[in-house]
Amino acid sequence: MTERYEQLISMFLQNTFAMTEQQRHELSVWITQDTKNTREFIEASLFHRCIHNVLLGSDIERKRILHGDANFPEMSDKLFDQRLWEMLSKEEETAPEIEIQRVAAEQELIRNVKHEKIEYKSKKAALLTIITAVAAVFLFFLFVKYIPSTVKVEVATLTCTVNAQWAESAAPMGAALRLVTNHEPLMLRKGYAELVFDNHAKVVLEAPVEFQVLSQDQIKLTYGRLYATVPAGAMGFIVSTPSSKIIDLGTEFGVQTDFNGTTELHVVKGKTSLVSGPNDHKINILLNAGSARKIVENASAPIDIPCNAYMFARQIEPKNHFVWRGQNINLADIVSGGNGFGTGQFDKGIDPVTGNITQSLPRNDVYEGPKGYITVASNPYIDGVFVPGINPGPVQIASSGVKTEALPGTTGLIWGYIFNGAWHEGVDVPRHRLQLNGASLEVAQSPAITMHSNLGITFDLSAIRRALPGMRVKSLTSTFGVSNTVEKRIESRDFSGLESLPGLEKLAARRHASVEFWVFLDGKKVLQQTQTSASQAGIMDIPIDDNVRFLTLAVTEADDTFMYDWAVFAHPQLVLDSADNAPIIH
Repeated sequence: MTERYEQLISMFLQNTFAMTEQQRHELSVWITQDTKNTREFIEASLFHRCIHNVLLGSDIERKRILHGDANFPEMSDKLFDQRLWEMLSKEEETAPEIEIQRVAAEQELIRNVKHEKIEYKSKKAALLTIITAVAAVFLFFLFVKYIPSTVKVEVATLTCTVNAQWAESAAPMGAALRLVTNHEPLMLRKGYAELVFDNHAKVVLEAPVEFQVLSQDQIKLTYGRLYATVPAGAMGFIVSTPSSKIIDLGTEFGVQTDFNGTTELHVVKGKTSLVSGPNDHKINILLNAGSARKIVENASAPIDIPCNAYMFARQIEPKNHFVWRGQNINLADIVSGGNGFGTGQFDKGIDPVTGNITQSLPRNDVYEGPKGYITVASNPYIDGVFVPGINPGPVQIASSGVKTEALPGTTGLIWGYIFNGAWHEGVDVPRHRLQLNGASLEVAQSPAITMHSNLGITFDLSAIRRALPGMRVKSLTSTFGVSNTVEKRIESRDFSGLESLPGLEKLAARRHASVEFWVFLDGKKVLQQTQTSASQAGIMDIPIDDNVRFLTLAVTEADDTFMYDWAVFAHPQLVLDSADNAPIIH
């Protein structure tokens, strides 16, 4: 664009009527010569409006523009079709002239001042008037996008609810309902609701809650709880409360606001920017994952508090009324017939002979286990159980026929059953709590799976995933080992009369028991580790791909017989994550 046309556009935008007819005609011809010229004229009009907002607009408008937050709507080439401008130009050339005379004022407010009569000539449907109208359309979109108005714009979708009960005044709120800006606040009295914004930011709300969708990247929380999961493409998403603004920087975070305006922010992943404080003394704090703050309305500064990652509902599933708060699946709970989230019973487990649920010892001494793979029909999340090495050759470890040659041959002798708990008792051993690293594995604080050698159990991860749509199994974690209580029992033990047991001399000499721990994914060995009753417990953190179906845990006797093999998996967990966070495989 030449300096000449920059001057003409500037004159047009500042005072159209100060231009001569020749200047207006010259500008009109230049605009219609090329769509590039037309686009430059429109962009200049938008820029002129932004400058006006900086100088005369509100503080909010000024900050948005000066900080680079104002993203102009993408201009459609259809609006700049050359044929449109040629048609308008031709209309101007053929239209008859009309005179526009200024109407004299009824009364002069200032005397002794002479006013010259000015006559303007114009064309019907003058081109510049139409161009101005086109520019006004773009300015309107800019106004709607960045300046509060009464225009209602669809920006989010109510994707699902669980046991939801809305306020009586609310319109019917069903799944797939589109939510708009500038709508009255919505109140959820009971249950949960999930919103997904058009920029893919996801918000889960927990009743009682009152909220309002403010824009395509902002929600207002008057009171209640919400959890926001914001992908990289939606960075900058804002949650407003009566006492603060939380600005996402690529993260997951939970917000709780009380009726009095007190707000808590808990950052679970990534970072957020927290803006709080009175209008004349705003404070901006950057919070990282694992941080939390309490904001009291009109207080001088936020208060540091512990981050509670399990406080907020992150994922909801209407089909089975499942609400996920970030907790992981407890495999010990599944072993006892639960769903992995605490519905099972302690001491319950799987009888390795029948595959049935049981809660009592079949006998208190060792016995020979079954040959072959035993399916567990009573629990959809457990595929089956088996005794490794009782038969020569590969061992079947899944109902699909998956076998492994990694497991060694064993005596096939077992004790008890596979159960949710950490205890042992025998003919000459009273029932007692097992220990790892010198600490007793108490029932509530330390969920565990007790498995004496030689036992194995296989979980069906596909069934677990089906029960938790929208979730993925990320990894297996556990602390594992042989109970330290063996040391006390074995230190004074007289092994006379048991000399025929293979490996007994090693047990008698070492005075501690050894066990081999195994983990398989779809028959592939991912862990083999020897643990003793005198060693520190082992720690596992095994990644699990989304296509893995079978997870197998097994324990086998080592080279010192099966005696005192009080093996335990403490805190055995399947670590969950939202399917939205699944890794991208190229």
